Amino acid sequence: MQFRFLFAAAALAIPTASHAQNAQPQTADRWQFINITADSSSVVLLDRQSLQRNGAIATVWVQFLMRSITTDALGTNYKTVMLHETFNCTTRNVALTDYTTWTADGSTAGSKSFAPVQRAITPGSVDEGVFYAVCK
Repeated sequence: MQFRFLFAAAALAIPTASHAQNAQPQTADRWQFINITADSSSVVLLDRQSLQRNGAIATVWVQFLMRSITTDALGTNYKTVMLHETFNCTTRNVALTDYTTWTADGSTAGSKSFAPVQRAITPGSVDEGVFYAVCK
């Protein structure tokens, strides 16, 4: 539900690697399964090729593949969401820096960049699953 609140509050969106400019070839080992959202509305995958580490800081793209077409607070329909997030592996904080959404036909539905604001990772959340994958 934290994910849906994020969209309603900020009207967010982000690109999948298959849609991203200068995208790398798709490979089975590129995407790491993280979880299914609590409401079963999407599958969450980590883009292993985008992972960058600098000491305790990890930056990565996280993909949400929606089970069905979803409408955000502004009435925009989308099927895929990519979040660009920065994790602090020491303090257990995360910051959203960018997002992109795509429609079912692969066209961009929206995107936005943010000034990174670190927030604590909620236990049991999708972010915690990503945290364990990138900070191990």
